[in-house]
Amino acid sequence: MEKMALGKQATDLCTSTLAQYFALEYFAEDRWREYVDSLCDVYRSRRDAMLEALERHFPEQATWTQPEGGMFVWATLPSYIDTSDLLAKALRENVAFVPGAAAYVDGQSGTSSMRLKFSGFDEDRIREGIRRIGEVVSEQVALYETITGEHRLPAASSSSPPGAEDREPEAEELPGQGGDVLPLRRRGKET
Repeated sequence: MEKMALGKQATDLCTSTLAQYFALEYFAEDRWREYVDSLCDVYRSRRDAMLEALERHFPEQATWTQPEGGMFVWATLPSYIDTSDLLAKALRENVAFVPGAAAYVDGQSGTSSMRLKFSGFDEDRIREGIRRIGEVVSEQVALYETITGEHRLPAASSSSPPGAEDREPEAEELPGQGGDVLPLRRRGKET
C-alpha cells in the first residue's frame, strides 16, 4: 500500500476534493446498484454468446473457461499452436485476441492459450469474431494433422457394425488418406 501511495503521489499528488465529493454523493444513493445490475445482465449475455460461439466454431481440441464473473474467456488450444503466431493470422481476418504468454511473467507459459474479450462488443460481433478465430484455429489444427498424420477419427455412429469400435481402422478409412495426385500446370507466361 505504501508503494501504491507513493506512485499515486508521483502521478498527481492527490485526488480532487470535488471529484471525491461527487463520488461520495453518488455512492450515498443506491442508484449505482441498479446500474451495476444492468451491466451484469449485459456482460452475462455477451459471455453466453461467446461461449455458444466457441462451442460452435472452435475445434474439439480446444478448451475454455466458463467464467462466472469478469470480462474475458481463457481459451487453450493444442500445445502445437503458438497463439503469438496465430495472432498474425487472425489479424489478417480483422479479428484479434491477447496471446496467453502475455499473462505470464516468464513469457514462456501460456503459449497455446488466448484471452478473449467479450465486454466491448455486442453479441453479433462476438459471434462473428469467434467464427473468424475458429477458422484460423481449425486451419492450424488441420495443417498439423496433415503434416503429422495424426487425424482424429469421427466418433463411431450408431450405424457402425457391432464390434467396429474395437478394431483398428484400415488405412483407407482415415480422413485425408489416399486418393490420386493430379499434376497441376505451371503458372506463368503462356507460349
